[in-house]
Amino acid sequence: MAANTREPKSGLLRFEFVRLSQATHVTSSTITGYLAVDELTGETSLLQQAVDRFPVGNLLDLGMATAMACWIIESLREEPNRLFEVQRIADEANIPSTLAEDYETARKTKPKPKP
Repeated sequence: MAANTREPKSGLLRFEFVRLSQATHVTSSTITGYLAVDELTGETSLLQQAVDRFPVGNLLDLGMATAMACWIIESLREEPNRLFEVQRIADEANIPSTLAEDYETARKTKPKPKP
């Protein structure tokens, strides 16, 4: 990745983007999601709605995107308690809330709530 991007070395954002945009960026797996093959007859039929092969992964991707957006907004507002709450919720869901290179380090250094 180019040095001026916020893409983690893991390629996380690229992978999540490809998976979440499968409806608009057509790939062979997107197309096959609309096909059903009868195991007995071998006949192929078209489905009105594609089969989501990654329902849990897509839900986690959306959760992660939401947590990251909330983290950005709250960090701009400079309200540590709200930022802590975003990170607490993300931690409970076991999803990252930042684009820190080392997510584990980010979790250990997160802000503490003020009384």
